[in-house]
Amino acid sequence: LAQLLLSARVEGVEMPRIPPHVHDQIAHVHGRLESDPSGHQRKLSHALASAGWAHEDEVAIEGCIVVDMAARKTKEVVEYDGPSHDVIDVHTGSIHANGSTVWRMRVLRALGWRVVQVSWRDTLEGARLVASVLERLREGDPPPTLLPPA
Repeated sequence: LAQLLLSARVEGVEMPRIPPHVHDQIAHVHGRLESDPSGHQRKLSHALASAGWAHEDEVAIEGCIVVDMAARKTKEVVEYDGPSHDVIDVHTGSIHANGSTVWRMRVLRALGWRVVQVSWRDTLEGARLVASVLERLREGDPPPTLLPPA
């Protein structure tokens, strides 16, 4: 429900008023959001911090989106996308982000966050990867792409 309400807000869709007790239940559930970062994600976070990017790990945004790394003041997010973020087109063999990942990135960008996604398939390593992420944070994101009305 929290994701539906957030999507509606981002896309300017009017929703019926949700009773306060339902909002309280949503906040209670999403207040317990937890995530267990991978070793690769922890390593990237440490390298970015060592390079001067001040951020927090495992940050809840809008109560229902947990991001890997975020600098709240500058509204910057770095996501380390492991294999669970991918789907494979069985007809072409091409790899695409799964629906949940696409939704999260679209909503974050629509909320004004700059998002850099680092794929587990990325061939850059070490200092080159960190430099690439920092450069992409400086460049910013293209304007958000909202889904057309159905």
